[in-house]
Amino acid sequence: MSLMGEEIGTTTEDVRNFIEEIKCPERFLEYCKKFHEKERREVGYLASMKMLGDGGNENHVLIASTLLIITWNAARFIRLKKEIKERLGDEIAGAYKEIKDELGKLKIETLEKLDLEENSKREIIKHIFSKFSEKKSIGATGASKILHLLNPHLFMMWDDKIRKAYHKLHSKEQRHKEGSPECYIEFLRDSQKIIKSLLEKKSKDELREIHRKWVEESYGKEFAIEETLLKMLDECNYVKFTLKSQP
Repeated sequence: MSLMGEEIGTTTEDVRNFIEEIKCPERFLEYCKKFHEKERREVGYLASMKMLGDGGNENHVLIASTLLIITWNAARFIRLKKEIKERLGDEIAGAYKEIKDELGKLKIETLEKLDLEENSKREIIKHIFSKFSEKKSIGATGASKILHLLNPHLFMMWDDKIRKAYHKLHSKEQRHKEGSPECYIEFLRDSQKIIKSLLEKKSKDELREIHRKWVEESYGKEFAIEETLLKMLDECNYVKFTLKSQP
């Protein structure tokens, strides 16, 4: 802890140094390994992804999203008022129906290839993010997790601590609030730079082949889920900013 009482990993310099660190494939994978040593809720993620498969129907989206939120956004969810908690299912279903067609326009997109300078795609992402995040039972963290389920190759997950850390990189001139749709776009931009840098040094298949063994060691091969680079990056972020640990 610093003299000012600021926790390690919360300064802008700390965030930038971490990003440069994990652009090295070996360090990136070491953070992922640490995640699997420390975190046992991974089964909730794997079960949610398995349920959706290649897309699933609206009922599958509802069940998988609910499962992920109550396991990976539990700290926030349990603090909500009972009447807000009870709206979770209806609010997930309602938001999904509203954005389903727009989401389809991004179906083949991956984060490493997405043109974030293309205004139309940025606006779609901001719109579908806001449709989930504006719901009190879901919020900004839940929105990112649901979107990741719907397209794990395009949408990054975050939690409060990860969001606060990356938001420090966003210039004051941008004038957006932490957790806003604009903030999420900038988070995707930051994440894209990391992914692109990694892929310049090691292929996606090489990274995933090494990573796969940690999932299989914990849960066997029953889920048969190929976790994406975005999920792996989320693991690194989680270890650094949420667990405040390192390999």
